[in-house]
Parts: sequence; C-alpha cells; structure tokens
Amino acid sequence: FGKALRPHFFLSSTSTPLNHGSFGSIPRFVEQTHAHFRAWVEASPDSFISLNLRNLSETALECAGELVNADPKNLVFVHNVTSGVNCVLRSLQKYELNKLKLLKKRNKILILSINHEGVKQAIKYIAKIDNFVVHEIPLTYPISDSALISRVRAAIDDTVLLANFEIISTLPSVILPYERLTRLCQGHGIMVMIDAAHALGQVPVNIRNCSPDFLVCNTHKWFFSARPVGILYVDPKWQQYVHPTIPTYGTGNFKDEFSWMGTVDYTTYLTIPVAREWRRWLGGEEVIRQHNHKLAVEGGRRIAEMLGTEVLLGLGRTGTGADHGEALIPAMVNVRLPTQERSEEYMKRFQKELIIRHQASVTVFKHGGRWWIRVSAQVYNDIEDFEQLGQWILEMLTS
Repeated sequence: FGKALRPHFFLSSTSTPLNHGSFGSIPRFVEQTHAHFRAWVEASPDSFISLNLRNLSETALECAGELVNADPKNLVFVHNVTSGVNCVLRSLQKYELNKLKLLKKRNKILILSINHEGVKQAIKYIAKIDNFVVHEIPLTYPISDSALISRVRAAIDDTVLLANFEIISTLPSVILPYERLTRLCQGHGIMVMIDAAHALGQVPVNIRNCSPDFLVCNTHKWFFSARPVGILYVDPKWQQYVHPTIPTYGTGNFKDEFSWMGTVDYTTYLTIPVAREWRRWLGGEEVIRQHNHKLAVEGGRRIAEMLGTEVLLGLGRTGTGADHGEALIPAMVNVRLPTQERSEEYMKRFQKELIIRHQASVTVFKHGGRWWIRVSAQVYNDIEDFEQLGQWILEMLTS
C-alpha cells in the first residue's frame, strides 16, 4: 500500500491526493474493462444495447447484491446517490400516498442538520411543492450515540412520514448509528431512507440486517468503479410506487422502468464486478478498511499535532489521544484548523490555493463555529502525505 500503488491509478505523479471522498479514483485495471465496454458500444450499439445490456446489468446487480447483502431483485442502478434520493422523494406524491392511507396525519420529513447538503435541498424542494413539513434536527459534534438517538426520538410523533439518515455523514465525516435509528423510526411506522454515499468501501453494508425502506449508495467514491454508479434499494412493498425521475419506457414494473432511462452511458455500472476483483487482489475488504482507517486516525492525529489543534473523534469527544472515539472515524478524518476568525470567502480561496499551489485537495467546512478540514485516506496514501499537507497548511495560514 502507499505510494507504491499510485502507478495503478491515473493520478498525477506531482499531486497529493487526499480528497478521495469527494469524487473517487478509478484504478487502471478497472478502466481497462470500462474501456472495453465503451468500445463495444461504439463498435456495435445495437448488439450491445439491444441484445446484451440487460443481462450484463443484471450480472452487475447480482454482484452489487452480494456487496450490500440484498436480493438483486430489489436493486436498480441510478447515476448516483442524489439521483436515487430524488427518485424516492418524487415518488412520495400525495396522490400515491393517499391511496395507501399514509397521509391522514403524516406530512413531516425528519432530517439531521449534518445530512448531505444536496440531499437536504432535494428534500426541502419536494416538501415545498407538495406541502410537506421538514423537521431538521440540529446536531453539533461531538455528541454521543445515545444523545443523538434521544434527539431523534424527541422529534418523532404521529405526523412523521419519512426519516433520512446517512451511514457516514459527509461534513463532518463520522459513522452514524443508522441501524438503531432505522429500528427506532420504523417502530413508529416511519419510512426510513438511508444515504450510503460514503459507505461501500469504507464500512460493511448489510441491507438484510438493517431493513430500511430505501437505501442509496455509490460505488465510484470508495469502491473503485468507474463513475458515476449509484445503486438504489427499495423494499418490495414500495416498489410499485417508486419510479425514475424521468420516466421513459416504463411498464409499471420496478426493474423494467429503471433498466432503460434513455441513451445514457450504462457502461460504468458494468465495472462493479471488476472493481471487486481488484479489491480482492489488494487483500479484500477488511484489509483495505483497516489500512485506510488506521492511516486516517494516525494521519489526522499528526496534522493536529503540527497545527496545534485537535481531531474530531467521531460521536465520542474531541481530543488528541487515542480513545473509543477513533473507532467511529472511517477512512475520512476531521481536523480543526488553527484559525477561527477567517471569513467563508477566505477559506474558499484557501481551499482553491491549496490545489493551485500544491496540487493537494481537502474539503474545508465550518462546524460548531470552527473551521475544519476533512482528509481522506486511501490505499495509495501514506503518512508522509498527511505530514506534507500539514506543512503546507501551516505555511499558507501564516503567510
């Protein structure tokens, strides 16, 4: 692992890639298969699309089902998590829900303040046009699992229709107790939609164990597939009500409606099996997860030491020493910056200048009145990458 693996990717030899969580990166081995499928499409579009695409897609979905422990009959491909979330939200129209007698009192959607901004905006948009009420539960880290669950429990009443939770939150990045939250809400008759954008490739995903009503994940962020690839799970009892955001050749059948969404690039979906093959060559899921988690913890701690600040230790507490909070750090770590008085405009320039000057990138965000960076650890990184980043940040913030 480390820099020895970097030639297996298309990454520039002069860059310091520490923002894998935003866009992912495809290995050369996986891109070879992707290029094969794209060449096939161009050489014989009718053969590929009309005769082979459906079977190839089903094979890829069978692989996806094994990855998330779900029956592939309940899975369909979408472009990304945002697309999948919109499919679910736009299907929750009052016309359909009235037929299910779900709207006698239920007109509220629960979200957390730390939910992905794009997903929050989609929920608020749907709520506006269809007269739903959005209840956003404020959270500021650090907070314990029990305290977080208590806040959600306090927000539950018989008007809540849907709750949206992440497996790994985006900003700040931390593993959430999503299975307990799912059981809590479903115990009150509330539908649950899980945003698993950052999960696959960082933590195990087990749909059969969690049993959400809806779950959407990516494979291009952390699983090394081509981009974009999203996987949407819908519980069988809701499938007749969930449709693509842009219906094309729908037959009223859940799988059929999502199997063809016009002339778009389907070849990215087909790279999931070869991405799994390459990950097995690296040593398998547990080996990859352990490497990335350990590097995120050690690298984050090293940057915090250099900056004289702290690491956000998950839902436990902040600090610089090792404790149980580190178990809640996935392959992304949040480190506080030593400046709190800087404007948002300044911090945006700082993030851009880091790319321009040093070809290094992290995600800069404000949380709890403080500025933080989210740094990603991947198989092609080592501790020197984190130390170099810390040095550059010190130089830029003091210049």
